[in-house]
Amino acid sequence: MAWRLRLAPEKTNINFFAHQWLTFGGSMLLMVLAFVFWGTLG
Repeated sequence: MAWRLRLAPEKTNINFFAHQWLTFGGSMLLMVLAFVFWGTLG
C-alpha cells in the first residue's frame, strides 16, 4: 500500500475569500503600473 504525502491537515478551515477585494485591488494596481512603465520606459 502506498503512503500518501500529507502536506496539510485534512481538516483545514482557511477563509481564502476574506481579503479578496484588497488583493484584487492590489493586482489591478500592479497591472496598471506595469502598463504605465511599459508605455513610458519602453
